[in-house]
Amino acid sequence: MDDSIYESLKKVLSVEIEDNKFEYYQAVTSRTLESDLKYKNNEESLVSSLSTLVSFTSSGYDKKKIAEFKKNLGITNIYEERDFFTKLFMRDYVSKNNESYCFRKGIDIRNIFCHFASSELKSDLDFAKTIVTLDGKYLKGMSEEVRSNKEIVYIAVKNDSSKDIDSFINACGDALEDSFIALSYFQKKKENNSYLSVNEIYKTIFKKDENDNFPNTIFKNNVQNKWLDNNFLAGLAKLHIDFIQYIVDGKISISNSNSAILIKRK
Repeated sequence: MDDSIYESLKKVLSVEIEDNKFEYYQAVTSRTLESDLKYKNNEESLVSSLSTLVSFTSSGYDKKKIAEFKKNLGITNIYEERDFFTKLFMRDYVSKNNESYCFRKGIDIRNIFCHFASSELKSDLDFAKTIVTLDGKYLKGMSEEVRSNKEIVYIAVKNDSSKDIDSFINACGDALEDSFIALSYFQKKKENNSYLSVNEIYKTIFKKDENDNFPNTIFKNNVQNKWLDNNFLAGLAKLHIDFIQYIVDGKISISNSNSAILIKRK
């Protein structure tokens, strides 16, 4: 029995190529990428219909109606749904270099997945790990359980192609509070943009207001307090020399909660 497109993707990603992850697709899977990415049966109609719904509906979507809608267009179980969305993520990944695979203008695959994938698929840790290994920006549509999983979020950040590192911005819970993953976010931000504006980062992420609160335009609820330990500050200093002055001046410093932890350990 032939592997599903999902199993083929897992095989290809195990090769661990950073740039063109499908470079050896045929060699690894004995199938052509073009044939696997072709829409089959009612898939193209389903994509068109879901894209239309995303474009014109801003309110919530009834889960039962969505399930019935997908069933009528050929998706009858979780495995078929997994293959369908795997193909869409793969087509989106390839569309960066081949416009023929692009979705309708203004349509983001992450929004289609977020609105129309089942709760079961959005919470599938193996599926999430595979898809964010393809590109970490796809973390956005996954469940809260997935977005708070430290291992998956770290993988997502390391594989994120977006300028803003959407994976970490959309993380939550333990993963968003983890100082090591937070430092990886800044490292990836520098890598993806080929530079790092320390002054901009200070103003938008670390500069406290008169009430001792951090900016909340990117991150909420003063989550920055959770990052600010010795290792994080040392990492920032290594990442860009300009961070050193902010640290020396106490503008970016160990949080009170982390200081308390250090005192207890002593």
